Amino acid sequence: MVQPRFVPGLTLSVDYYNIKVNNVITTPTAQQIINTCYDSPTAGNQFCSLFQRAGAGGGPNGEEPFRIIENSLHQTLFNYAKLQTRGIDVDVNYRHRLGGIMINSHLVYTHSLQADSFVDPTQPGFADTVNGELGNPKDAFNWNIGFDTGRFFASYQMRYLSSMVLTLYENQNSFQGRPPQNADEADILAFPSVFYHDVRFGVNFAHGSNFYFGIDNLMDKRPPLASTAIGGGSGIYESIGRRFYAGITAKF
Repeated sequence: MVQPRFVPGLTLSVDYYNIKVNNVITTPTAQQIINTCYDSPTAGNQFCSLFQRAGAGGGPNGEEPFRIIENSLHQTLFNYAKLQTRGIDVDVNYRHRLGGIMINSHLVYTHSLQADSFVDPTQPGFADTVNGELGNPKDAFNWNIGFDTGRFFASYQMRYLSSMVLTLYENQNSFQGRPPQNADEADILAFPSVFYHDVRFGVNFAHGSNFYFGIDNLMDKRPPLASTAIGGGSGIYESIGRRFYAGITAKF
């Protein structure tokens, strides 16, 4: 942490993290089981044995050819070789009084360098990554600015999410020296980066009471195309558009 004397009120910290957990025991979701089965170098892995697929003539329950047979998938505990995540966190905080106005500014930024699962103990060097996939942006930040005169106050928040791929990162990108698995799988391969803006205004009364009014998602950003914003990691986006609110805090 750095607090430079030539900028009173400024605090800066930059942290590098590298977290590795060996011999992880976890319960993957049904989708993770299927993805990992087909992401692995061979079909003889522990994940592919957990479900059955219909043959060329379809399945016993009317499944389409090659579809997973209903009720054939089993979720269970797994031993992963290891999990590893690396990244950089930046925190910048500034607080200063300018005349009769108190100014606050706080920026929190995260850059993800790695978010990998080494899922097969028999192939400890083979990784599956979620870095850059939906719900796991490589870059994200929140920046809050506030002004307070004692009588009036206001705040502004900006949030940023970098672009994220819709399905698997490995489908569209080379990873661990392996070529993309399915580079042309869809017309839309990734959601674009997005900014959200929120504002709030208020008036202070006597004895700590106040009235406030705010607007969230000021620019009326809607969830990206094909995203419901409520599941599959896509809940990271705003689920609805512009929102207004107001309230009173009363102390007696």
